[in-house]
Amino acid sequence: RHEEALRVCTEALAHVQPEDRRFVRMFLLLEIQLALAEAGAGRSEDAGKVLIQSYHPQHPILQQLITSGYGVFARTLLEQRRTGNLPPFVYFLLVGAEAAERDTPLQFLQEARTVARELTNRDLQYFGPMTSPHGKKAGKFRAQLILQVQKRAPFQRMGQQLPASLKNLPQSNPVRWYIDVDPLDFS
Repeated sequence: RHEEALRVCTEALAHVQPEDRRFVRMFLLLEIQLALAEAGAGRSEDAGKVLIQSYHPQHPILQQLITSGYGVFARTLLEQRRTGNLPPFVYFLLVGAEAAERDTPLQFLQEARTVARELTNRDLQYFGPMTSPHGKKAGKFRAQLILQVQKRAPFQRMGQQLPASLKNLPQSNPVRWYIDVDPLDFS
């Protein structure tokens, strides 16, 4: 009796961008599927097959993964992330806010930005406050502030001190807010 391991990955690269962490996870999943098929997935001594369906079969990174393996892909992706100032070479905090009034979350995040600058001195870069990509949801207006720090120590200090500082802001009462450490996306 002959058994062959068959793995199928559909819609590879359909909805992800290289700067998105889902991109890395998808390629790691593909590499795991390739390794399992090569090993016969524990059911057979024969290597199996992996079928990859993609709307972008000629994508250079997909081709690199297939021809060179995950190690080369990972080194390439890390270099891209280094030059693009993306994690793990920088650290992000996303402060999101929502309220019934349009300007309230933006005003709160303006104050949050001031507090964050006081906590980190010069090592902080910020983007916003700005309207969230989801603008208004469930009757609430949404906004966000993205904080970027180059070094881990100021990032950790800010992450520990910022929540208590934001609770003490006078504008925190009508606002529902959250902090996302190293967000998976900025939406």
